Amino acid sequence: MSVPYYPLKVIKKKFETKTSCSFYFEIPENLKSKFAYKTAQFLTFRFVIEGKEYVRSYSIASSPFLNEPLKTTVGQVPEGLVSSYMLSKIKEGDIISSQPPLGEFFTPPKSLKIEHYVLFAGGIGITPLFSILKTVLEINLAKNITLVFSIRNLTHYIYQKELEELKKKFQGQFKIQLV
Repeated sequence: MSVPYYPLKVIKKKFETKTSCSFYFEIPENLKSKFAYKTAQFLTFRFVIEGKEYVRSYSIASSPFLNEPLKTTVGQVPEGLVSSYMLSKIKEGDIISSQPPLGEFFTPPKSLKIEHYVLFAGGIGITPLFSILKTVLEINLAKNITLVFSIRNLTHYIYQKELEELKKKFQGQFKIQLV
């Protein structure tokens, strides 16, 4: 049995770096229950490019515990047809076909408060961890949180502004270690 696709409207497109871009989606009222998501799940999109169908999955970067639009971030893959298409052709107002969120990448502890929560990310791999980070901070799951983030250089620092804002907001609790 195949999972159906539904139309999602791109309400914002934001380049995070020269080779990564976040897409924010408006969820129609009649699809809100189908697109209710858990931390760090993913969306599977279907594209028709030059008459051929392509299916790709991208992690959700937003947190279900915050009042923020559903967001995925796409890193351009060298020679990648779909990622290149998304970064260069998809624009605000466009409709993308998506399956509802899937995946079980993160399950928050039910009762225990963690002493030190450490997240390790590299490049575009920050996307699901960004959702986890915001969730852990928002629901206060840990006394201390460290993000160890490997990037090529500062021009590849995805979510830099948002991460710096979180560091200020949760000063003393949240630290970033760039590698």
